[in-house]
Amino acid sequence: VDVLSLHKLDYDRFVKDLQQAERREHFNFYRSLTIFMDWQRDRLESLANSTFRKSFEKGSTIFNQEDEAEMFYFIFEGSVDIIKEIVITSRNKWPKALSEWENRSNTKRVKHTLFRCGRGEPFGEHSVLSAETNKRPSMSFDKSESTAPTSRPYTAVATSKTTLLVIDRREMTHLLNGCSTSQY
Repeated sequence: VDVLSLHKLDYDRFVKDLQQAERREHFNFYRSLTIFMDWQRDRLESLANSTFRKSFEKGSTIFNQEDEAEMFYFIFEGSVDIIKEIVITSRNKWPKALSEWENRSNTKRVKHTLFRCGRGEPFGEHSVLSAETNKRPSMSFDKSESTAPTSRPYTAVATSKTTLLVIDRREMTHLLNGCSTSQY
C-alpha cells in the first residue's frame, strides 16, 4: 500500500486551486448562455460563486412533483426529462339490481413527459420564481419575511448521467434583481 503524505498548507492550496478552477468553469459556462448575455462580469461571478455541482445517475429523480421549490437548476452536462403526473378518475353508475345503482370509480395515475432539457438549460425556475412574484426584495435582516417556497408542478428525472449547477432560490432571486444576499 502506497501512502501519499501532504503538508496541511500544500493540501489547503491544492483544495483552493480546485475550488477556483471550478468557479472559473462555472463562470465560463454562465457567460456562454444567451440568457446571461446582458449580465455584467461581477454579477456573473456572484452567480458562479453561489452555485454548487450535484451529479445524478441515469434514471435518478432530481425532485418530485409537489416537493418544495428551494433550488434552481442549470444543466451543466447531461439531460433531464420534465414529467407531469396526472390523476385520472372515472366515475360510473352500474346496475346492481333492477332499480338499484352502484357508484364505481376508477383512479389511474399517468406520467406524461412534457419536454427534455439539455446542456445550458435551466429548470425548476417556475416554482422558485413564482414564490417571489409581485414581491420586491426585503431590505430587512429577518429572513423569515421572505415568501415561502411553492411546490413543484412536475417531476424532474435525469435521462443520462447528469451534472447540475444548483443555486438557492433566494440567492437566484436576489441576483435576478441585481443584488446579492451578501448585501443583506
